[in-house]
Amino acid sequence: MNGRKVLIQYQDRPEGETDTEREAIFAEYWQAFTYPDKTPRIEGCIGFLLSSLDYFKEVGARFEWQNVEVFNDVDLDEFQVLMIDLLSQYDFVVRTGNPPVEELFQKTYGMNGNKARNALETIGIKSKRKKHQGRLVTAYVVDNQKRFDSYVIEPEKQELSVFEELDDVL
Repeated sequence: MNGRKVLIQYQDRPEGETDTEREAIFAEYWQAFTYPDKTPRIEGCIGFLLSSLDYFKEVGARFEWQNVEVFNDVDLDEFQVLMIDLLSQYDFVVRTGNPPVEELFQKTYGMNGNKARNALETIGIKSKRKKHQGRLVTAYVVDNQKRFDSYVIEPEKQELSVFEELDDVL
């Protein structure tokens, strides 16, 4: 059976809170499942399993999968910022035969395709072979709209009115 581990961090904890303080606050939750030396407690595991089975029965014995998005504070590189800016305006961005895009890609990732792919997946973009103007080119498209939208910064709308200035004069 394949599984995943997920690091869960407590959100909005006080600044400067130590691990010991945090552990004391959440002790009632983890003590049910572990011994003081942090080894698993079989009773806690069985209790968790029984509670899970009760819940499974309660929801009609159906698995209800939910998409989970993990948000991290990510320092974007220049290429990611360029892609976000361009794909906010266009459906796709051509890399092949586009010197500014190719040069920035080369400067940022060099020949490391894995690093580039991971960086683009982080912001919800993927590269795709696409027919453009009669030839096959590498292009970038939004693959995960929700993730992509989380990185798009909406420009502040500034409403300027000539009539406000006229009202002041009149």
